[in-house]
Amino acid sequence: MKKLIATASVALVGVFGLAGCASDTPAPAPSTVTVTAPPTEVLDPATTTPENPLSPADIVFLDTVKSHFPGVAQEDLINGGHVVCNGLDAGEPVVGVVEDLINAGFPSYEAGYFLGASVTAYCPDHTDAVKEFISAYGDNT
Repeated sequence: MKKLIATASVALVGVFGLAGCASDTPAPAPSTVTVTAPPTEVLDPATTTPENPLSPADIVFLDTVKSHFPGVAQEDLINGGHVVCNGLDAGEPVVGVVEDLINAGFPSYEAGYFLGASVTAYCPDHTDAVKEFISAYGDNT
């Protein structure tokens, strides 16, 4: 199991490496806008429907994981990402979440990749715990 967890940590490095590619340049301050009517929801027709709009976090998450999990419904991927974060929010250690994913049938690399994408998109407050996991298990391959 230790080798599987180490492999998962390698995938996490890859995901967090991708997440780190964002620009460090701060976004410009938004201009002041006065709204006189209630705003209407604007949906991207390529990724949303009025019945099931995706959040920006959902879109980022799906863009990251969909090529690793072909044939899995986007709703199942999104739900799985939230399950990962719910476990971390409840105090489960990162290694426990990785073991849960592996025991559920994820190959070890994909377990790490899925965990990293979930944390990046849905619960970035757990990034430090994931980095500690990488430090603890990343050199054991």
